[in-house]
Amino acid sequence: MPLELRKVESDSEFNELIQCECEAYQDPFNSFYLLMRPDRGCSPKGRQGFKDLRDLQLAQHKADPTSTWLKVVDTDIGDKVVGGANWNTFAENPYPRPVDHPLEAIWWPEVVALLFVHPEHRRRGAASMLLGWGIQKADELGLEAFVESTDDGKPCYEHHGFTYMNTFYLDAAKRNPSQKWMDMANELRTPIHCYLMWRPKGGKFVEGETVVPWDNKYYKNWCNPNPPSPFLDILITSLVACLIDLIKIGSSAAFNDVISLGVSSLYAFYVITESLLLWRRCTGKIRKGADGANSGETNQFVWGPFRLPGVGVNAFAVVFGVIIFFLNFWPVTTPVMAAHVNFGVLMTGSVVLFAVLYYVVWARKVYEGPVVEVSHLGMVE
Repeated sequence: MPLELRKVESDSEFNELIQCECEAYQDPFNSFYLLMRPDRGCSPKGRQGFKDLRDLQLAQHKADPTSTWLKVVDTDIGDKVVGGANWNTFAENPYPRPVDHPLEAIWWPEVVALLFVHPEHRRRGAASMLLGWGIQKADELGLEAFVESTDDGKPCYEHHGFTYMNTFYLDAAKRNPSQKWMDMANELRTPIHCYLMWRPKGGKFVEGETVVPWDNKYYKNWCNPNPPSPFLDILITSLVACLIDLIKIGSSAAFNDVISLGVSSLYAFYVITESLLLWRRCTGKIRKGADGANSGETNQFVWGPFRLPGVGVNAFAVVFGVIIFFLNFWPVTTPVMAAHVNFGVLMTGSVVLFAVLYYVVWARKVYEGPVVEVSHLGMVE
């Protein structure tokens, strides 16, 4: 077999190993790696940057007793390094108490710090060899394994027993950023999408049986990889729809008023949402993600993958919604008789008035706004 897995033993091996690491993370471009290596060791700006990166990782490896570096070589081409990995093995939790940091580490078993394969030698089993070593060691020691993965690596880790537990984004949002900051953010192509992945002891995850390391409400309600079926929700919704339809037996006017209330509420929600979106676009608070400039607003909204140009789409949606909302309150027949009066405007107004009073009297005391997850980069200008 031309590929062999070897443990890195000498300092001289780091030269070719880190060179392979740089080339691997450039194709495809991995901004998370570049973020963790601010020395820009893999940029073509001279050999000094590469030497700094190599020396930095070698020094970190020597100073960390939990660190193990592996490499995969191709014996058919002179033991060329085609992949590598850095594993950290913790027999005990190094963070028994939460640390004073925005990202608190509650647990940390065996960790894949880095894993890479040269783009010219992928799909030959190198990644499986590098992962297999750590997985075997974790099973021997009875430890869990953990990794922060990008989109490219997620399928590989899932294939080897890692389970998706959470997702997060690393962004470069900052108030009043300098041009240097904005250039750095564009180079990193923020926001960076990452996954928290975990492998239980023995590698077998059974939903509802396997004890997860962070068994809390947040995980159960939002990070559950296999959420329960919404059968009850669908059943209740269907029953309510059937009951509303029965109103026509007693009075078609009452039925029309109820439908008018529903339509007006729906389009009021649309118009409010689209108007806020349009306002943020017109004030420059929506940026174009990796392909555009950053305005630097904290918690800044990032436009989606289609990146439709201009404000025309949002403006059309607002105008259309306002027209439907207005016409919804008109009577359905002419001439207007007492039995055909559309009381939708009265019902909608009553609901709005009740909602405002309820919020002022009670809801504002217990209401908690939506969770905003923003991780600010520790870049220094």
